[in-house]
Amino acid sequence: SSGTIDSSRFVNSLLGNYITGSNVEIKKCTMTDMAGMGILASYGSTLQVHDNAFINIGQSAISVLQIGESIIRDNTATETEEACVSVLNSVASVLVENNTLTSFRSAGVSIVSSASVSVKNNTITKIRSDNMLGELGEGIVVTHGQVQIEGNQISETFGSGIQVMDMTGAISNNELLKCKKGGMLISDIVTEPLEIVGNVAKENLEVGMIAIASRVIIRDNQFTDTILTLSGLGDGIALVAGTDAVVEGNTCSSNRVNGLVVMDDVTASVSQNTFQDNYRFGIRLYCESDGMIASEVEVGDNTFTDNVLGQVSGCE
Repeated sequence: SSGTIDSSRFVNSLLGNYITGSNVEIKKCTMTDMAGMGILASYGSTLQVHDNAFINIGQSAISVLQIGESIIRDNTATETEEACVSVLNSVASVLVENNTLTSFRSAGVSIVSSASVSVKNNTITKIRSDNMLGELGEGIVVTHGQVQIEGNQISETFGSGIQVMDMTGAISNNELLKCKKGGMLISDIVTEPLEIVGNVAKENLEVGMIAIASRVIIRDNQFTDTILTLSGLGDGIALVAGTDAVVEGNTCSSNRVNGLVVMDDVTASVSQNTFQDNYRFGIRLYCESDGMIASEVEVGDNTFTDNVLGQVSGCE
């Protein structure tokens, strides 16, 4: 059924709200000390969830399953034990916008097998790992979906800032800071190229972004100050394992290893980028002599300045 839940307080219960109706609005409510979820909506529900506060939630603050067209915006959530916002098997438009998600486990926003989801202008920070579930604490994680990820500020995650697998859509104008498993992890993008445009990744551990077995267009991003870890990674951009990439107009600077590293059967066009002050090479190409499958890389007109070991380390 339709209706509005306004300015209510829910404390110390298993579940704050279970929604199965259409045109439901939940606003200005506070949900604290839940053993389970703050809001669970399922099976065709359409809802607006806005201006609510979720504190100390045992599972997800907001979990939606197979819902209709819905908006989740302007909420705050802290101290949740699973993904703050979880979208599963949605076939209608879902907007997740302007939420502040802080100090929690698992993921800020998790999207699985969903079409037409937009994740915009959220602030996501201080994400811990979930040792019980074996999850690494990502800011935004997408597995199989059509998703736009735009304008989010993500910092201090135990895992990657953004992790996507088998996704269509775009990743644009996000800020990724001090993420412990890299700014972005992109894998298994095989249908149409995923556009990664206008993002800023700074002071992340291991890598600014890595693309694995994916078709990607990486354009007009900044990858700076990536930190070297015990794994030996510390590159601005890494293209690996059969990735097909266009790398254009990016700035890769002051990374602790290379500005761009390419290894293992990659096809790439690299042009109009700036590689500056990287601690090893501007571009490092791994070859058959390194035990890798040879890559096909076209290095066009780029700008190289003061990379410590050289501009391009190539193959004979």
